[in-house]
Amino acid sequence: MSEPFYQSEAAIKEEAVSPFAADSTFTLVKKLAIYKMMGSNVFINYSLMGIRAAYKILGTRLTNFAIESTAGDIFTGGVNIKDVTRCTEEL
Repeated sequence: MSEPFYQSEAAIKEEAVSPFAADSTFTLVKKLAIYKMMGSNVFINYSLMGIRAAYKILGTRLTNFAIESTAGDIFTGGVNIKDVTRCTEEL
């Protein structure tokens, strides 16, 4: 007799893999902090002003590095094709 075309709920839970399974504790804490900041009206309203000030004080390279290693790392796959390819292979 063939197997049914549907899966039991237990079988689905066994196959389900958390999207955060490959992340370290540090990465998960960083993601939580950034998501909390993104929910803050103060952060949203003044972030552009903060970025402009960082460009003037820290310079372009250091500011871009800070952005890429925090929110850019979470919301994008990377800066160039090599980074994006690495990210898609991880998924």
